Amino acid sequence: MSDEKHVEKTRIELVYPRPGERIDCKETHNSFVIGEMIGEGNFSKVYSAIDVWGNDVAVKVLKPKRCTLL
Repeated sequence: MSDEKHVEKTRIELVYPRPGERIDCKETHNSFVIGEMIGEGNFSKVYSAIDVWGNDVAVKVLKPKRCTLL
């Protein structure tokens, strides 16, 4: 018998936020309504957004190291 353990690879699917979607942040107790994507780099996508006080902000969504992007 082999001592090797069978390791199943888990597929991670990342779904980015859509314009108009509300994102709630548990750490800051703030909410954001997502707007259009305004930029993208190797590690993240950046979206325009509006916070609960009506401020225009940018929200950065980090990309996982290994995933299948939709």
